[in-house]
Formats: sequence, C-alpha cells, structure tokens
Amino acid sequence: MMIYFLTSCSLCNDNAVFSIIYILKQILQVVFLLVTIILIVLVLIDIAKNVVAGKEDDMKKNKNIAIKRVIYAVVIFLVPAIVNLFMHVLYNIVDGSSHQSFLSCWEHATLNNVKQCNEEALENEKREDEKKKQDSDSKISDYENKVAEENNNKAKGLGKKEDSDDNSSSDNFSNSGSSLSEEEIANADIIYVGDSRTVAMCDYVEMSDKEVCIVKGGIGIAWLRTTETKNKLYSALDKSPSAYVLINLGVNGIGGLSKANIERNVSVFVDTYKEIASKYPDAHIIAVSVGPVDDVKAKNAGYNVTNINVNDFNITLENGLKDTNVKYCNINNVMRNEYVTDEDGLHYVVSTYKKIYNALKSCL
Repeated sequence: MMIYFLTSCSLCNDNAVFSIIYILKQILQVVFLLVTIILIVLVLIDIAKNVVAGKEDDMKKNKNIAIKRVIYAVVIFLVPAIVNLFMHVLYNIVDGSSHQSFLSCWEHATLNNVKQCNEEALENEKREDEKKKQDSDSKISDYENKVAEENNNKAKGLGKKEDSDDNSSSDNFSNSGSSLSEEEIANADIIYVGDSRTVAMCDYVEMSDKEVCIVKGGIGIAWLRTTETKNKLYSALDKSPSAYVLINLGVNGIGGLSKANIERNVSVFVDTYKEIASKYPDAHIIAVSVGPVDDVKAKNAGYNVTNINVNDFNITLENGLKDTNVKYCNINNVMRNEYVTDEDGLHYVVSTYKKIYNALKSCL
C-alpha cells in the first residue's frame, strides 16, 4: 500500500492531485508558523511573569516553562522544513529518475508549476473539445452527403421510404428549404432557421406558402452570424417586420464539451438572438431548444453528443434568455420520450419531424 501511494501521482497528468499536494504543503507551513508564533507569544508572557515575580521559585518555574516553549517553537517551526527535506531525500533515493510518482509531485509542487499545469490542462481541454467538434462536424457532413444523395434519388422517383408509423407518402412533402430565392423568403410570415434537423423538417413537412426555411446542414451559430445569412434573414424581416423567426440551432458542436464550455458557447447564441430582436423589435424571435438524441445510436454512429450535453445547453439557453424579448420554445417537453431517431441517433424519422413542426407552431 505504501509503495502504491508513493507511485500514484503523475505530475500534470493528475493535475487535481498535484494542486492538492501544493495546497497541503502551504497549509502545513501556515499551521506550523501560527503555532510557532503562539508559542513565542507565550514565552514572552513567561518572561514578563519572571520580571514581576517576587519569589525565586516562581521565577525558576516560569524560566523552565519558557525554555520548554522555546524548544517546542523551534521544533515546530522546523517541522515543515524537515518534512520537505525527508521527502526530497526519499525522492532522490527511491525514484529520482521517475516523473510518475507521489514523491515527484511533492518535490515539484510549487506555485509556478501548479500554474503551468493548470494552463496545460486548459489547453489540452480546448484541443480535445476542438477535436471532438471536428469529429462531430465530419459526421454531420457525411450525413448531409447521404441526405443529398437521397434527395437526388427522390428526384429520380426513388423517394425515401417513411417510417412505419406514418401512413402518408413522401411524394406529398413540399421542399420549403434553402433552394428558395431571397424574394420568396422575403414574403414569409414564419421563418424557420436551423441546421440539418431543420433541413429535414422543411423537406418532409408540408408547409404553407408563407412558411419558409433558411437552413444549412452541419452548421452552428457562426453560420447565422455570417453576412450572407444575416442579409437573407434581414431581407425577409425588412419586408415582413412582424414575422415569426424560429431559430433551431445548437446540436452541432456541443458533443463531448464540458458544461463550462457549453455555457461559454451559449452566451454567443444569446447575444446573437438579442441582436436580431433589437434590430427588429416588432418581429417575434423564438429560440428553439435542442431536441433529444439517442445516446446509444449516436455513439455507435460516431457522434459525441449526448442528452447530457443537450440538457446543459437547453438549461443554459433558457436561463440566458430570461428578461429578454426573445422567447424560448421548449420542444423537448412536447416530444418527451415519443421521438424516434434515424439510425444515426441524431436525426429523426418523418413522423417525429411532424411532431417537432407542430410543437414549433404551438410556440407562435
């Protein structure tokens, strides 16, 4: 057990343990320093007592007590230095060549090293998040290629077969999506803005002439902030300033992210939605919650996003939009456990897109 304890810490690779060791060393120094100061104060009191003592026996007794306290103070003051010296010697004797041990962590647990390790940990977390985002974007891109191929087949009369719980034909669905011109979009009363999930909804749900979609697969909030997308949306709102704008973004890029990083990302969503609402105060800007995923299917398909990520995003988004003129539309409450995903666990079957469409309409 002792050998395992002495070899159970790995410097920056166990950053939490490393930081705890540094804090422990500082606490030991402070505690022993305070005890030393208290003993010195007591010694001064004993000396004062000797000055005012009238009897030789009392003076001798106080002197002995003072001497003992001086000895105690010196010993206690030296304890941290003795412990550090002992650990240093043990480190050099036992595993001076190893950087994967508790002794090594103790030896190198200084303020500068702790700061350096924390900075490295933050950089590693950022790199890992970026890698996960790239992996997720790659999967989204693959899915979009698949959808494009299916749409091409549908145009040739090879339409996509619907899920078994829906009796309508795929040939009846209108495409109100990104192929529409700016003029057609500008005449809309209801505008759906979103990523591949919204692309599919716009393809598989029959909409009125006043409902249009500004959509693109595999994108995030950065797409909505581009000049091209803003111009298309603003052009529509210039001609229909009181239109409803339902923005369904967020699933791309949150897979595998920590809660803290999701909170930082959500702040960009909130600022963007508030900017649109401020520019068009008569418009009804509605932020849509990210719909649920099938964790098992998504993992098997190579996606990192989970329902934990989705819930963290939705809670943060809803809280961020409080006391603003942007409405939050929680489609998850309507869907609950009644949604059915495609084989990738991230996208849905046609009947679920219809439920999402009805849920969005209920938020108007």
